[in-house]
Amino acid sequence: MRVSQKLIMFCAAISVVTALAASAAEMENAVDIENAIKSGDILPLEEVIGRATALYPGKVTEIELGSRDGRYMYEIDVVDEAGIKRELRLDAKTAELLSSEIDDDDADEVAAAQSEDTGAAAQEDDDDDDD
Repeated sequence: MRVSQKLIMFCAAISVVTALAASAAEMENAVDIENAIKSGDILPLEEVIGRATALYPGKVTEIELGSRDGRYMYEIDVVDEAGIKRELRLDAKTAELLSSEIDDDDADEVAAAQSEDTGAAAQEDDDDDDD
């Protein structure tokens, strides 16, 4: 077997081991989530989504559960009717809103669209004056 073939097989084996390790870590996190819900350390996702959309109505587009300093938090993205995406961070145990930020990329796009609409309306007004 040539050296390049051995290198390819070695890399493939490393990839498989890495994938298995990542999969095991994900399964461990899933067990932690299940136990955290059972123990009351976190609220069920439905309750937290209900709180988030009560504060900021819209469509939930992404949800993540993480922890920082031993505190579980849900990060929930909500897009409102105007298309603005808000990133919410809620305490997973109490559903208390910890932070709310508008996604800067979306805010810039909405502002540009509104600017274009204003420019188009001004152009229509100018066209009407010619009559």
